[in-house]
Amino acid sequence: MIVRRIITAIKKQDWLLVSIDLTVLVVGIFLGLQVSEWNDNRKDRKEETQYLSRLHDDIVDSINQNNSRIEFMERQDNYTRTMLDDLSNCHLPTENELIFTNGLFTMGKILPAVFSRTTMDELNSTGKSLVIQNIELRKALSKHSVYIDEAVDIDSKLLLRTMPHVVEIDKKITFNLQQSRIGNEDIEPGEIIYDFQTLCTDLAFSQSISLIRAYTYDELARVHLAIEQQQALKVMIEAELEKFQ
Repeated sequence: MIVRRIITAIKKQDWLLVSIDLTVLVVGIFLGLQVSEWNDNRKDRKEETQYLSRLHDDIVDSINQNNSRIEFMERQDNYTRTMLDDLSNCHLPTENELIFTNGLFTMGKILPAVFSRTTMDELNSTGKSLVIQNIELRKALSKHSVYIDEAVDIDSKLLLRTMPHVVEIDKKITFNLQQSRIGNEDIEPGEIIYDFQTLCTDLAFSQSISLIRAYTYDELARVHLAIEQQQALKVMIEAELEKFQ
């Protein structure tokens, strides 16, 4: 309608009407584009909020898992400290039998840092990573992913160094488990059979325990660093989510 009016006005050389109608047309197009852009931005921000919430859940899950891993490896360290003291003294007090048995059961079970990357993988695979507007957050997420990948590579090399010592220990004990167990479950004395007096005079046995303990410290340091990075990511994500409240 307005275009037809402009054409008619031009034919009549009614330049005032032409200028008015052109102005109305331009303003209308501009407002339409602005509304369309506003709607697109609103959709993008809604999508960003959803992804940020999911990233937050992934980070919290990662932190919880890594805290559990630290708890397990620190308990393992307490076992090995007592074990080495008892072996050095060549005396196993009755109250330490449970510790010694469970120390043998968990020996060498080193748990690497984890990072739940379900949401990040989806963002990258769908090409939507830029929906996260905060550049520093995107960089931090990418940097942490690189750290975890590098840690996995180190863990595989650490495993190669650890396994011979685990074998050295396992060949001198007999497992007598009565049912399936997972690493964080206690077992009872008698479920692993060993001759303590023989073990306490076996230097290679004690050395293997001390080396596994040292390797566990390496892993603990990496998991602690992973948690530090994940805590920082959590704070950054929460700050972004607050912008949308």
